[in-house]
Amino acid sequence: MELWCEWIVNGAACAEVVVVRAYGEFERANIVHVDDLEVRPSDLAPVWALQQMMLHSDPPTMVSFAEWARSLPLEHNVVRQSQMDLLNRAGLHTAHFVDVAPQRRTKLLHADVLRHACLVELHPANVFWLPKARWQYWGADTRVKAHFAELMKRHVPRAWKDLMERAAVDDLPSADPDFEYFYSEQDWFRRTHNFRLLRSETTIRTPQVRQIVFLLNRSTLTQFSDAQVREILEQGKADGEFRTKQDVMLVFNYYRKRLKGDGVLSG
Repeated sequence: MELWCEWIVNGAACAEVVVVRAYGEFERANIVHVDDLEVRPSDLAPVWALQQMMLHSDPPTMVSFAEWARSLPLEHNVVRQSQMDLLNRAGLHTAHFVDVAPQRRTKLLHADVLRHACLVELHPANVFWLPKARWQYWGADTRVKAHFAELMKRHVPRAWKDLMERAAVDDLPSADPDFEYFYSEQDWFRRTHNFRLLRSETTIRTPQVRQIVFLLNRSTLTQFSDAQVREILEQGKADGEFRTKQDVMLVFNYYRKRLKGDGVLSG
């Protein structure tokens, strides 16, 4: 971790290309330029990719930070699974100690701010792993963050100190010795979702969103479960009407929030 920490810190400080969390005016995979800096907005995909690289290799020596940044995947739903799914197959998810969305930290976006946001997002010490079951619940729990922060301070103190200083964050609260972090058997049951189709058209221009809406509308169902959504989209994929290399429910769940926001779906 120390080698990767040094490489990312040095590279991001003067980078010509940065990866930042998609938020506000930054849309996933919609590459923009700010002060001649190439900005590549993403979801958690580059963080997952970096964490997997750290398990298997030292930092690259024959490529620049810009070349390396351009090689990182920007979206989970479009990257080849062979590149990304080691953590996923292990049943893990990544979470951050320090918030990484640049526009939540400041509204004055310029090259230096975005380089710093890239550094904070990719900083090796800013990431801890959680079981996928209830990862959003536990990932936001300050007691869990404190638990993993203690492990970071104990095992990689230099990297942890570097993160706290660069992120301008006071050290996280000490771990609560009385806090019990555990998963029960019920946490591992997959919840069934039910959806309702509210209207048959979408204002979203993304081709895959339009394909999803077309297939759901053509099914003549107005209410459906996860299993029915999968069956509809799998058939559309087999017929060449839903174009994706990924698991159909991964793509559907990626766009589900946008479909709800557009008034197409509820549930």
